[in-house]
Amino acid sequence: MKYRKSNKTLISLFPKEDKIGLMIIFGRKERDKIEEIKAVLPPVIYQTYSDAKTNHDGKWVILNSLMRSYLKF
Repeated sequence: MKYRKSNKTLISLFPKEDKIGLMIIFGRKERDKIEEIKAVLPPVIYQTYSDAKTNHDGKWVILNSLMRSYLKF
């Protein structure tokens, strides 16, 4: 499943049998906001964000079931 705005994918969900994957694409404005709030993010979430590759169309961050305690499934 994908959520699109202005013909751009912002969020994709990858449902599996017992878990779900979530991919969020952060544009320039969103990346600036993340840097502003990084001190209040859980370390594992910020580390996952920091480790994600930045592509020409944004930073693609994939959160999976390892993040279950931070994402309210």
